[in-house]
Parts: sequence; structure tokens; C-alpha cells
Amino acid sequence: SMLGSVSTLTRLDVSRNALAPEGAAYLCSVLADLPLLASLNLSENHVGPEGAGAVARAMVRCKKLRELQLQDNSLAARGAGRIAAGLGQCKVLERLDLSKNQIGNKGMCRLARVLRQCKQLVRLTVAYN
Repeated sequence: SMLGSVSTLTRLDVSRNALAPEGAAYLCSVLADLPLLASLNLSENHVGPEGAGAVARAMVRCKKLRELQLQDNSLAARGAGRIAAGLGQCKVLERLDLSKNQIGNKGMCRLARVLRQCKQLVRLTVAYN
């Protein structure tokens, strides 16, 4: 992959690219080739609940990922649950933005259940859900 050849990359912003679930899944599958990646912006990409599982797996594999922006991706409660599963295993993530994702009460509860495990998390944004 092209990304594998830039292994020194620390920040990746692919916001507003209409990746959809398939594109997000492909992108996330190659993120492990970026050992220094600290910041990822996937905002406004129509990731949906289907792509959220791939994002969650990438969160766990990217050992230096400290910031993840997922605003406005129509994750819904199911996608929030998938992100929550990854969040519980991610030991270095400090900032997570899930604004404008139609998460609802059920999704918020799924996120709340894992927050105790996230001692490194200093900012969680869930506005407009």
C-alpha cells in the first residue's frame, strides 16, 4: 500500500472523502503499517456502523494512536458499541470525538460502560448525538 511506504507518518487527515464503510475498512486495514501514527481524522466519511468495526480494530493495532476524530459518520448505537469495544482495549488514546453520529441513549450506555478502563482518555466529545 502507499501508506506503508510512509512509515514515519504521525498524523493522517482523510476527513470529508466519502470513504463509506468499504473505504474506511480498507484504510484501517493498512494503518498497522504506520507504527508512529498518533492522530487520525476520519470525520465526515459515511463510515456507518459497518465500518466502525474496522475502525475499532485499528484503534487497538495502532499502538501510538492518541487522537481519533470520527465526527459525523452515522455510526448509530451499533457503531458506538463497536468503537466502545476497541476503546476498552486501546491503552494510549487520549482524545476521541464522536460528535454528530446519532449514537442515542443505547450507544452512550455502551460507551459509558468502558470509560473506567480508559484511564488515559482526557477528552471524549459526544455532542449532537
